[in-house]
Amino acid sequence: MPRRSLGPVAMTDGGQTGGPSAVFNPPLPLDVRALRAEAVEIAAGIDWQADDCRALAWSRLGRAGLLAPTAPVALGGRALDPLSQLVVVEALARSSPGVAVSYLVHSQACADQIARAGDPDQQRHWLPRLADGSTVGGLAITEAEAGSDAFAMIATARHQGPGYRLDGEKVWITNAPAADLLVVWTQAPELDQPPSLAAFVAEAGSKGWSVSNRAAMGLDGCPVGDLHLHNYWVPAQNRLASRGQARAMLAEGLVRERFIAVGAVLGLHQACVDIAINHANNRRQFGRALLEFQLVQARLADMIGRLNAARAWAYALGSQIRQAPPTAAHTAGLLGFASEGAFSAASELVLLSGAAGYDRASKAAGLARDSHFFRIGFGATDIRRLLVGRSLLAQQSCGGE
Repeated sequence: MPRRSLGPVAMTDGGQTGGPSAVFNPPLPLDVRALRAEAVEIAAGIDWQADDCRALAWSRLGRAGLLAPTAPVALGGRALDPLSQLVVVEALARSSPGVAVSYLVHSQACADQIARAGDPDQQRHWLPRLADGSTVGGLAITEAEAGSDAFAMIATARHQGPGYRLDGEKVWITNAPAADLLVVWTQAPELDQPPSLAAFVAEAGSKGWSVSNRAAMGLDGCPVGDLHLHNYWVPAQNRLASRGQARAMLAEGLVRERFIAVGAVLGLHQACVDIAINHANNRRQFGRALLEFQLVQARLADMIGRLNAARAWAYALGSQIRQAPPTAAHTAGLLGFASEGAFSAASELVLLSGAAGYDRASKAAGLARDSHFFRIGFGATDIRRLLVGRSLLAQQSCGGE
């Protein structure tokens, strides 16, 4: 199914021309600003209407060293930090939120975990393939009864000879139908300190591996499916992280992933603003452009205000992350705020578009469907609020301010 084209991707003036813009682009470090411009140029060179738009994106991103962006340069990456990753995802999501999420999971949830937790041999074996796009990666955590509560997973790994046998069902796995390998999380085979966890790099095509497709509500261009593992054998050298370190590895990975996912939310929100302003300028009712009606101006002002606030928060936190790792509360709070703002903007876009926005094939309807995902994925919005609340309780118990 062709991806909906969401219009221009230039990110200099918020989609407006001929005058000052109300869209605020916060200052960025020079290297990140240059990367942002590079990512915008990459997105501009992709035919988002093509059936193979995701493959086209993979090709261009691979040539730029952005498919495994945190990997060492010698292994095909660019050793980028989370803020740099965020602006790349933002540029992609302005044209295709679905492809942006697929890219995020490949580059962050898969390649970054191998770059951080893999030993030198594991990194040399998998990262170049992930970096050049010849291998598509993903992350398999979610189960039917372990969604936002990721640590409740029940998939198992049994130690057998020089490897392990994996059994379990993983659901709603991004990239699963297209993946050549997945980082699969299970209960640890030792079970000496439950609930202990383990992570394995599992490659597709072997006996005991099968995938069934899911028909998602939105995010065109992002393949999703369920992974079925039945007595699937994986060699011992495919296990990531040392024994006892996997739980911390998973928690830290989810914190970084939530931050970078904000880039996709900002791109979607910006697309809503772009299309809404264009429609308000060109649509005429009662002899005037919609933009001349004050109530329409008020709706656009609210959309832009929420976007400006989310982007300013994201870039400021990203600059802090360059000095010290983020906390779960920081990234959860940011993603919660940004995703609610984008959801509101997508709803406003449908309203401003009128009947045309209610057309299932319209850009407005597609963005509205996409916006729901970001209130669910990467830990549902209420879980994000709980993480912020828990940090307040922890602060109070420690007597902090």
